[in-house]
Amino acid sequence: MSKRFIPFLIAAAVVVQSPSLMAGAQAEPVFTLAQVSAERRPEVVNIDRFQVSPNDKFEPGTKLVFRVEGTANAKAFLTIPGSTDPLPMEEVKPGIYERAYTVRADDDLTKRFVNVRADLKRGQNVTTATLKPGEKAVTPGQGVIK
Repeated sequence: MSKRFIPFLIAAAVVVQSPSLMAGAQAEPVFTLAQVSAERRPEVVNIDRFQVSPNDKFEPGTKLVFRVEGTANAKAFLTIPGSTDPLPMEEVKPGIYERAYTVRADDDLTKRFVNVRADLKRGQNVTTATLKPGEKAVTPGQGVIK
């Protein structure tokens, strides 16, 4: 270190440690933490259960009720292969989402109800569960951030 900087360092140390300068000063935080409301706080989105009933009758005219249980106050969507868009599900109770679908005569039953998918989304977090043929329900667990 250069000798010409030493007086400046000594002066700085005296100012910082001087009781007369610190006596009237209040210590203030160097930084503050931002408070984020619960609605905006990132969280893991879970699907605890995804089911359909009845799960053994896919004949035209049968009303199928798809049900997702998971994180409350999220957006749930049902994707049935062959549908043009995901179908929104209704939150009937906190964390319980349902959507009814009536099997149509023109549904291709060999493809239509294979790998039906439910997506639960809150903010940027989303999780997915897939029902395969013959499954009564699935319990996929935690989701991922997409």
